[in-house]
Amino acid sequence: MKESFNRLLGDRMKSRFQFIVISTLITCIILAFIEHGLEINYVIKTVSKICLFFLTIWIYIRIFKDFRFKDVLLIQKMEKQDWIRLLLLGISSAGIVLIAYLSLLPFFDVALIKKDLTDRLEFNAAGFVFVGLYISFGNSFIEEYFFRGFIFFNLPRK
Repeated sequence: MKESFNRLLGDRMKSRFQFIVISTLITCIILAFIEHGLEINYVIKTVSKICLFFLTIWIYIRIFKDFRFKDVLLIQKMEKQDWIRLLLLGISSAGIVLIAYLSLLPFFDVALIKKDLTDRLEFNAAGFVFVGLYISFGNSFIEEYFFRGFIFFNLPRK
């Protein structure tokens, strides 16, 4: 009986792993096609990403019934030293990005970037601020939730 239970558990782990890998590949391929293969605006691309991530997680929940959306968001287990470490890492990352930006600024053609944002992505000044905030906070959260919270924590620990 114990052997059949272990085999069933092993098959279930294998099918969970296969689902995670295959669904992630499919999701990323579709997102790459939407991003680079279709001429659509940024809002539609963003909504498509959110829908694909949600759909993948929803299908996983319907099949395996062992994941809850809120499980990833539980931060009660973090201690003060973890918060300090995360804060220092965040400040360091922002500092590195700022230094890189300031160092490479002479190589950027700001007028060309502005033209690309207004022509290809159809942004105006107000839209640029909104999209900048969304990319910094919203998109980062969504991608971290999907790739680290859902995929990473559902893969086997081996």
